Amino acid sequence: MTKLFFLLFFISILIPSISQNRCGTMQVYQKLLDSDTNAINRYFQFENTILESTAIEDLNPKLNPSTRHRNATSVVVIPIVVHVVYNTSTQNISDEQIRSQISILNSDYRMNNSDTLLTDHPFWTSTADAEIEFCLATTDPNGDPTNGITRTFTTNTRFDADTIYNWADVKYTATGGLDNWDPNRYLNIWVCNLTGPILAIATFPTELISIPSEDGITISYKYFGMGGTSVSPYNLGRSMTHEVGHWLGLRHIWGDASCGNDFVADTKVAESENYGCPSFPRRPNNSCGGDANGEMYMNFMDYVNDNCMNMFTFGQTIRMQNTLNSLRAVIPSANRCVSTANIKDLQEIKFGIYPIPAQEELNLYLGNNHIYDGLIVRIMNPFGQIMIEKKMTQQFESEAIDISSIPNGSYIIELRNDTVKGIKKFVILR
Repeated sequence: MTKLFFLLFFISILIPSISQNRCGTMQVYQKLLDSDTNAINRYFQFENTILESTAIEDLNPKLNPSTRHRNATSVVVIPIVVHVVYNTSTQNISDEQIRSQISILNSDYRMNNSDTLLTDHPFWTSTADAEIEFCLATTDPNGDPTNGITRTFTTNTRFDADTIYNWADVKYTATGGLDNWDPNRYLNIWVCNLTGPILAIATFPTELISIPSEDGITISYKYFGMGGTSVSPYNLGRSMTHEVGHWLGLRHIWGDASCGNDFVADTKVAESENYGCPSFPRRPNNSCGGDANGEMYMNFMDYVNDNCMNMFTFGQTIRMQNTLNSLRAVIPSANRCVSTANIKDLQEIKFGIYPIPAQEELNLYLGNNHIYDGLIVRIMNPFGQIMIEKKMTQQFESEAIDISSIPNGSYIIELRNDTVKGIKKFVILR
């Protein structure tokens, strides 16, 4: 990767490809490039630090079973402080909504999300556990106990992300927001009334040195966590999953240019961003030299709806881990909280389904396992898209699920709550 190559790349991203973006990170970064001549040099140094030293195919245990995943023996835990800056009571989101977002981050970054790709999907071998977890800080910068949440009333009715004019005001007490906690020890997240077509904005790790007071993520209260104030189709907390990826050094998968480069070897080359909920394959054999499987639109670093993104690649996880071993190396060692995200050890729940193949109804039978409360039932297609989701509000032994709206094909049914998980495959054939 030469300096000329990076220069051409940065020139290319100064020309926005479309007028509306889900994420404002690159727009903010472009403004920084205009005003700070040293920003490109900082990026050169960063890339040289985190370059992949070995081919992804050699490192990925799904492609080379003789390897271990980065030879890691422990999971990195990142302490988070959420600064809620509100003008109305609606914007002052609940602790429950905040905790739901932390849970979503842990599921997505540990590849425990229920909509992860199935083993028969062509991109499954690229999916990976990032071995990164998150928790709300339990100790503040002064060493005092905290729940990891601050709440600040502001007279500012909005923080404007449409023109990228005053979005950063939320990060300063003097301009109606709240000063950040030490960015070398915490991931700072500001939840506020961020207006315009942009849902959230993150800072890249290269700018931790240049603008430490602004390091972190700003996001609208409408797109943070699940339930409460969250608004469809960005109501599953994936905007934060996306922005934390930027904070850990990831680029958009299309490289913010037509057939651009995201500097990750195993993400599929893409013509541009994807929106909505595309069908697989998306843009097969595209103009960038893609193959028959098309673009990796379900990647967390694309722009699709929350319920249609579900994966990081192995290469992306290496890039994030390399960031945590370089520019953000202090944060994991801060020990400001202890993760409770060990959700891989969920108890397996036994259940039955009938008839097989199914037609208009799928009968779910728990029998003596009906003691489990708050069970969520999801039916997903082979590409991880949720077709039906139902929360069981009371104990039950059996339940009939209407599947008449789902076309013929192969599906997976998952049962899950905070303590148990079960999964089965089935076929609909009429």
